[in-house]
Amino acid sequence: MPQTVNASAGTLQISPSSVNFGDVYLGAFGLRAITLTNTGTTPVNFRNISIAQGNSNEFSAFGLFCDFPVAPGRGCAIFVTFVPEPRQTGVQSATLVITDSAAGSPQSVPLTATIINPQATLNTSFIIFDPQKVNTTSAPKFVTITNTGTTPLNLKDIDIFGDFAIAPGTSCADGGTVLPSTNCTIYITFTPQSKGFRDGRLVIGDNALFGEQVVLLFGAGD
Repeated sequence: MPQTVNASAGTLQISPSSVNFGDVYLGAFGLRAITLTNTGTTPVNFRNISIAQGNSNEFSAFGLFCDFPVAPGRGCAIFVTFVPEPRQTGVQSATLVITDSAAGSPQSVPLTATIINPQATLNTSFIIFDPQKVNTTSAPKFVTITNTGTTPLNLKDIDIFGDFAIAPGTSCADGGTVLPSTNCTIYITFTPQSKGFRDGRLVIGDNALFGEQVVLLFGAGD
């Protein structure tokens, strides 16, 4: 919701009144815009835009056209960036401070971001099964998912395609969590429906940076 503060003969509207960057991956960055609108009848001068307070120095801000007096009915924008520092995780916070000629100056806008760093490392990117008689099931092979990051890896969904199936003993599950430096295992079997070359894939949706891991599956019906 916008925040409004009294200005001489009018109001200065700030929107949004707080900024949450949500989850930001370590190695990526966040960018948000805040608009300042002069809804009064006299110009508003912006004297300073700065970041203060909080537990983080990873936020920065700059104004677009806020260096000049903003006439009634006009506005300017403040862009706030968040760049995670290495070895930082969790919720980071700070405050955007706007000093201007409006009554109630300085105005403040709370800033928050959550640094996440889940990393899905698989023991293989493909599995090849030995030739298998049609309509019979092979011995299982496995895929291990290790979280080599520093925050939890959330498994959203695990899907398998082709003449392949997830077998008993699998410890990875839809909606499951893999903590840092731990792993889970998916066991896979092959049941060819016809003779000849057969292929499929295992698709793992998660909250790692690219959101999906794929293992190619190959076999042959005998």
